[in-house]
Amino acid sequence: MLDAQDLFLGFVFLSALSWIHGLSQLQGLDTSRALCNVLDFYEAVGVANPDAISALHKLLHTPLLDSDNLFATFLKDATDARLAKTDLARATPAKDLWRQRRIAWLLSKQQIDLPADLSELRQ
Repeated sequence: MLDAQDLFLGFVFLSALSWIHGLSQLQGLDTSRALCNVLDFYEAVGVANPDAISALHKLLHTPLLDSDNLFATFLKDATDARLAKTDLARATPAKDLWRQRRIAWLLSKQQIDLPADLSELRQ
């Protein structure tokens, strides 16, 4: 259940992730590198404030925010050492490769899951 505190903390965290992504792209970074910056911040917050991670995932699992829980799944999987089968606590080529695979997965879903009004496309 999403209480008022989780709702607030989740939106603050989601807003921060959005700002990091947007500012990264304004600096000229491509989407992939911008998402790496998002993951860096997500991991840092997870260490400092696990409640923020929990609140964010509760928020993202509400029906109107994250279609099919794609963003929540991306964040969780990209930072899961068990799935990556490597130590994600330090920078390594294996960590970079794991992140790039998860970013490619997310970006591929972005291309597929966009809603379209077929009646307007036919005109």
